Formats: sequence, structure tokens, C-alpha cells
Amino acid sequence: MNLLELITKNDPNVLVQVWDSASATWVAFDSPKELINKTISSKVKFVEWRFKVVKDIVRGLKLRSGMRVVVRQAARYWPNFASGQGVLKFCSNGVNDVRVILGWRVGDSDSLLSQFEFIANDKLQDVEVPAINATDADLVIQVPLQKGAKLFFGVHRLLDRNQLYARCKGDGIEVGPGPKPQILPDAQTRVKYLEQATPDQWLQLYGKDTKVPVDPELWKLYVVGNADKIPASPQSLDFVFSSHVIEHLANPLGHLAYWSGLLKPGGVVVAIIPDCSGCKDYVFLPSSIEELAVEFHKNSMIPTLAHYQRWAKFRAPNVDPAEILNSGRSIHVHFYTPESMKEILKKMHQEIGFRKFRVISEHNHKDFFVILEK
Repeated sequence: MNLLELITKNDPNVLVQVWDSASATWVAFDSPKELINKTISSKVKFVEWRFKVVKDIVRGLKLRSGMRVVVRQAARYWPNFASGQGVLKFCSNGVNDVRVILGWRVGDSDSLLSQFEFIANDKLQDVEVPAINATDADLVIQVPLQKGAKLFFGVHRLLDRNQLYARCKGDGIEVGPGPKPQILPDAQTRVKYLEQATPDQWLQLYGKDTKVPVDPELWKLYVVGNADKIPASPQSLDFVFSSHVIEHLANPLGHLAYWSGLLKPGGVVVAIIPDCSGCKDYVFLPSSIEELAVEFHKNSMIPTLAHYQRWAKFRAPNVDPAEILNSGRSIHVHFYTPESMKEILKKMHQEIGFRKFRVISEHNHKDFFVILEK
């Protein structure tokens, strides 16, 4: 779920101010704050969306045909641009055949150093920072066609998954990669891929789906098992990697303790976990450490009807939770934020077999990273 979806759902954590329709053909401003509660050409008003729980601001514009907006030296307001560690998240919605151009310029030149063209839709798309001194770059937004479009854009620091991949060296397991593993074998990495289905079953599900790239050479590295029944000997692995798996597990602390037992001393668990405050799980409260501790001491690894009832209340209110449970459908059993995960691991990391941990996160990301070292 992107920020636009949170806004349209009237989430109580989002303050929404409506932006009036624009008739001007050119708007340039030195500071976005100058346009708050001000009128340009008697009709153009600036709007901002501000999440109460983060400092980042998402701004919305509604543009008519031929309108152009320039944010001069945009990095002054989004300093991550200047370090090359930022990315513009662009989203438009409304009319699906509207073409929108976003680009970068230096000075008052009408030519853009780099530009990106989009067709309006409801998905967030990345706009890269140009390879110039981003501090001097102006952000340019323009609609060249005959219809208006709503634009939503925000800036955040990139979370680079390469820092995780660099920790996954030696012998390891990637849990639940589906048909698209992230940890690839090389001279330093010997990896197996754990899935509940066989390669033939995956090919049946995804073989004709062009949206899911599959490397046939990797199928021979797949093994069948569960997250609590990995075909590996104790203390035989250098790493266990998972992406968007932890949230599907009952008794996550028990699973992590089991994974710790498979690791050599100094081995790591590396995980990517959705942030429930910034994804489709935003309607759920983070799972409490008390709830997770109860599951840990019961040592049950299977989701219960209570898990399905909680999930179905918001995600499938018209379906019997028992029916979903009996179907074997995978759901998000637990929910986390970076802050809640830090508190959980701060109290429990030693008990589950790890000597230290690190939680890596940035505002306005749908997920965060966790590294646990044995």
C-alpha cells in the first residue's frame, strides 16, 4: 500500500488538506512553505499531507494542461538528494491516459538534464536523482497534454538491500524466496532455497506469468521444507536469509531460536520485514512482546484460529476465519514496526540465541531490515 492509498482511506494518522484546481501555466517557488495558505493566480493553492508519526512530508499537486511546476534547489528541503542517497517517489492518479513529465534542471534553462515520463496510475514509481550536484538541481513537473492530473511525491533515504546481501556469504539458506531468490550463488556464497512447494508446482503456478522472472538454473538449488523444519544440520550454516517471511510465522521467536541453532558461531539471520505502519497492515496494531513470549514458551509453530480471526476482522470480514484456516491460506500472523521489533529483540535476543542485533529502517518505507548475529 502506498501513501496515496492511506490518504484515500481517510486513515486517522494522516492530515489531508484539499488542493484547489490549477489554471496557471507556470508556477515556480523558492520554498514550498511559501505556498501554504497562499493563492497563486487566485486559484492555485498548495497542499501538504503530513504523517503524525514521521517527519517526512508528502505533497500533492493538481495540474491542468500545460502547467509546469518548479521546486528550485529541491535538495534544500529534501537533503537526502545532496548525498545521492535519496529517491523521489512519484504517484499520480485519476485519468489513466495522462502523460506526466518529471525532470531536473540547473539554473533557468528550459532544457532538462534528465527526465522521466509516466502515465498516470496509482502506483508509486522511483525518479532517480541526476548525476550532477543535486544541491543545485531544480525539480520540474509538467503536464503537456490536455487533461489534468493529481501528483503525489515524497522523498526518503534509500534502504539498500546490498548491505544485507553482503552479509550472506558462505553456506546458507534463503527461506521462502518463491520463484525469485534474492541471494544468488557465487564464488563466496553457497545457498539453498527453502520452499513448501516443489519446483514443478512453482512452474505450474508461475511458468506462464511473465511478471515473475525465473532462472531455471536455480531450481536445482531448491529444497522442500518448512521454516521450522529446514534440511540442515545444527551449526552448519553461515546465514539464514528471509524476505517478507517473518510476518507469516506463528511463534517468530521460536523460529528465530531454531534458526540460531542451525548457525555456526558468528553466523547471521538477515530478514526483511514489512512495517505495518506503512503497508497494507496499517490497520493492525504491532504484536506485543507479551503475546510473542507466550507463543515462545508454548513452543507452537502453527497459526491458530485466533490469528486468523484477528487477520480476517480487517482483511476478510465477510469470510469465516475457520474456513480460511482450513484452506491453508497463508496470512500475516503477526505485525511489526521497526520500533516494536527493537523492543522485542532488546528483551529477547539473548534468550533466542543471538549475541547482538541491528534494526535498519527509514521513514516512509514499507519494510525494514533486521540482522541478528549468533
